[in-house]
Amino acid sequence: MKVCIIGCGAIGSLFAAHLGRLDDVEVWAYDPYEAHVDAINKNGLRLTGESDFTVQINARSNAADIPPCELGIIASKTLHTRAAMESVAHI
Repeated sequence: MKVCIIGCGAIGSLFAAHLGRLDDVEVWAYDPYEAHVDAINKNGLRLTGESDFTVQINARSNAADIPPCELGIIASKTLHTRAAMESVAHI
């Protein structure tokens, strides 16, 4: 199953990291901050705290580069929700 996380801040990263540990889930993340996306793609997405692990996911700063997904999770800040939804409408 392909899952897209829209917004890869604290909450989006939490969902992306845990879903990324599942063998049958392909995680795609959209975030407009290119430096953050580049770091995720280069080093993996690291989660620390109660759990401490790193997973490889597919992160993109251009929503057009994300394939259609079966499930989308909106994890953007409220003031960015409309723009986030418009960016990923094709997914």
